[in-house]
Amino acid sequence: MGARSRWKPWLTVALLLGLISGIVLTAAAGARRTETAFPRLLQADKAANVLVSPQNLGSPALFGAISRLPEVTSLAWVRILDMFLLDRSGKPVTTGPAPGAPALFAAAPVDGRFGTSVDRVKVLRGTMYSPDDADEVMVGPQVAQRYHLRPGNHLRLLDVPIGANGEPEVSRARHLSFRVTAVVVFDSQIVPVSATDQAPEILLTKAFADKDAPLPTVSADGAYVRLRQGASVAAFDRQANQLSMRYATATIGGPLFEADLSDQRAKVEHAIMPEATALWLFAIIVGLIGLALAGQLASRQHAIAAPELKLMQALGATRGQLLALMAVRTVVATVVGALLGLVAALAASPLTPIGPARLAEPAPGFAVNLVVLGAGLAGTMLLPVLVVLPAAWRLAQRAAGGPNPSVATLAGGRLGVTGALGTVRGPVSLVTGVRMAFGPRSGGAGPVGSALAATTLALGALMASLVFGSSLDRLVGTPRLYGQTWQLEFQLGFGAAPKQLVQPVLLATDPRGAYSGGRYGELSIGNQTVPAIGIDPIKGDVAPLLLRGRRPRNGHEIVLGARTLASLDKQMGDTVTVRYSGVRRTMRIVGEAVFPAFGLGTFTPTSLGEGAELTGEPLAAGTAGEGCPRGASCYNFFLIRFPPAAQVDAASRALATFAGSLGCPPGACVPVADQRPADIQNYERVRDTPLVLGALLGFLSLATLAHVLVTSARRGRRDLAVLKALGLTRRQVAATVAWQATALAVAALVIGTPLGVVAGKLAWAAFATSLGVPTGADIPVFAVLATVAGALLAANALAAGPGLAASWAPPAEALRSE
Repeated sequence: MGARSRWKPWLTVALLLGLISGIVLTAAAGARRTETAFPRLLQADKAANVLVSPQNLGSPALFGAISRLPEVTSLAWVRILDMFLLDRSGKPVTTGPAPGAPALFAAAPVDGRFGTSVDRVKVLRGTMYSPDDADEVMVGPQVAQRYHLRPGNHLRLLDVPIGANGEPEVSRARHLSFRVTAVVVFDSQIVPVSATDQAPEILLTKAFADKDAPLPTVSADGAYVRLRQGASVAAFDRQANQLSMRYATATIGGPLFEADLSDQRAKVEHAIMPEATALWLFAIIVGLIGLALAGQLASRQHAIAAPELKLMQALGATRGQLLALMAVRTVVATVVGALLGLVAALAASPLTPIGPARLAEPAPGFAVNLVVLGAGLAGTMLLPVLVVLPAAWRLAQRAAGGPNPSVATLAGGRLGVTGALGTVRGPVSLVTGVRMAFGPRSGGAGPVGSALAATTLALGALMASLVFGSSLDRLVGTPRLYGQTWQLEFQLGFGAAPKQLVQPVLLATDPRGAYSGGRYGELSIGNQTVPAIGIDPIKGDVAPLLLRGRRPRNGHEIVLGARTLASLDKQMGDTVTVRYSGVRRTMRIVGEAVFPAFGLGTFTPTSLGEGAELTGEPLAAGTAGEGCPRGASCYNFFLIRFPPAAQVDAASRALATFAGSLGCPPGACVPVADQRPADIQNYERVRDTPLVLGALLGFLSLATLAHVLVTSARRGRRDLAVLKALGLTRRQVAATVAWQATALAVAALVIGTPLGVVAGKLAWAAFATSLGVPTGADIPVFAVLATVAGALLAANALAAGPGLAASWAPPAEALRSE
């Protein structure tokens, strides 16, 4: 057979390489695009680094002075208005989507910069509004989805003035209507971290702020500040507070509230990272599988051409020339495959990024990552050549100085058929099928070890994804694992109440229950700000899940989350210097805990491995405000754990009724059953990602197995022809191919299943450790057994085609071709 007649098999190699490299390049470029989407959004939107807010209202003099500080590049003055959305009946929606979240975050840029030049919003649909039009508005996705709004629609709002006593005056409320110009997303909405981030958001115009000045509906006033690269946030805080004292008036109030936004944005990046990591792992696994398949297929083409090489050697070709010929054939196939894969990756680029990063992507659509695609292109061209090179060298050696491999195989007596018939007792179909699966044959090609390794790797990766996905599903669906060991939190918002006031209600809901009182706080440890809670047991001991150590027993002990411990480079038993409310205290670390979400407003909440738990005493000063009698021990929240048979819903209704009697503002005092941190909420949205990638790997393993069966059937056609000549029936020949498929599947499962389960457990342990949650993996025994059974059934189904073709093939034709 001449060289020109062999282009079709090599085209198959090129197409396979194109398919595999397209998948790998798409996954790798998608991983890089996913992990960089949010940082690129912040850069494109000129995101602020710090939020500063006076106790009352700001002033042009104060914010102007802050904008001239050397650390500041830009500042956006914004006011948050006391506005409400309306439900279908026309009544105001006064309850936020999460505890401590406002019912609506209505922002009005006083200087026209917020949302347009500082913290610029990303437009999803429509166009930016005109800052000079007081009747235009841009809305966030929550508002657009709830009211089915599109650009051009109108949004109705209720504007409630704030009275002299600081309370909203509903009797003076007015109805407003705005034309929606765009549906936009704020960078704080990509992965909501604080309670405020979870609120529906709208952005009004500067013209509206000017029209209503002085605004009677202001509920908060502040400035988003963008600092210079490398500027010290601590230095800026000191200078900004000095200016606030210099410009202090009855309107401005005392010290500024300051929030370093970098911490919350780091949490967003951390929440996005698992999707990127999953894509990287998927790309690596598919790349290894594809490399094994392509290497095996290319080696087979070279082996089939062994007689041709022998002829060329007889005509005077040297060993180097034969090797160069095989290398050129391989390189041509890899170049064509690499180019096909590059085209496929570019065409599939709009499918990425995935998860929340898709919402953050500042430039959706087609994308070209020169580094990733260039490296992938070079790898696709070179790696298969390197894999095939040893086999090509052996073939060149044999062609230059040895007998034909087929003849050598026959002469050496290594044909599996005669050994099977002469030495092994049992069904010929079974024995021969097993020999065909693993033993050498007379077809002139090497063993199927590389393809079998690819199948094993794919099945192992599938098993690992099952274990990881099941463990993630259990974490998301089990409150105790993310720190919530109670059924209800009775939250009082920024207010507080003494336990003597709440205790009778708690006892009345279920006298068998246990409950603790808690306080919110924020600590400075080293150069870090750590969200904290102070817990005092009242009846029983109800507190976040403890992983190691014990709970604090006095005001000089502290429990930290795993990630907080790692960032501080501390261990249990070490001491830390803690600053809070003007107090400096040395505390000993006595435990490690998992924290659900504790937080209000724009304050950074606790989250899994991030946070601190103290006794209630150190944070008592923060509860001495409204609602707490002088000298009383008050709490911001109460954690309630009921016995298994308790009526939690009835208890929740009783607490809601009690909240109304306290005179709390709407939505401020609420029983809360769901305290999922931002990480858990994000993982719930993408909890199927490991299973989807696992399904793709399962499909790839079946495709690999099908390739092995078709290839083996072609390679073993002479063996099957000999068997048919010796008297095997068509049914027995088909059974031989079926046993071959079963043997290959069993081998891949025996190796891949335990390795995959172990790999899944190790991957989950590493992931759980990075989160600061329990590391125990959940092994889905039923799913694993079902996958094993399904793989065996699929293998036999795939063997039906090659088996049928082999059983009907005339023996004389196969023997004559040899």
